[in-house]
Amino acid sequence: GYNTTWTRNEQRWSGGSPQTAPAYAPGHHDNNAAANAAVLADIAALAHSSVLVGSFNSNFFRVVWLLNAGLHGSTRQSWCFDLFVKAICDDTNKQILAFCRERAKKSACDLPR
Repeated sequence: GYNTTWTRNEQRWSGGSPQTAPAYAPGHHDNNAAANAAVLADIAALAHSSVLVGSFNSNFFRVVWLLNAGLHGSTRQSWCFDLFVKAICDDTNKQILAFCRERAKKSACDLPR
C-alpha cells in the first residue's frame, strides 16, 4: 500500500488552494513563515518519494518531479503518472514534449510544427 502523509498544521483544499483576492491570479498562496516551511517540507518529502502522481500543469509538481528524477535517476520504471497529459511521466524528455504538446493546443507552448 501507499503511505500518505500531510504536513502538520497546514490547510489543504480540494483541487488546490483558492484564489485569495481578486488582485491575485489563481494559485496565489499564503507566504508567511509557516506556509513557506510547509511547502519546503512537502517538496522535500515528495522529492524522496518512490512514486509520484500529479499534474505537470502545476509548477509545484514540476519542481518535485525534477528533484525526484535527479535524486533517484530517471531510468527507473513506473515511478510517475501525470494527470494533465494522462500518461506515465518516467522519461524526462518525453514528458516535457508531451506537456508542451498539450499546452500548445491552447497556444501556451511554442513547439516546432
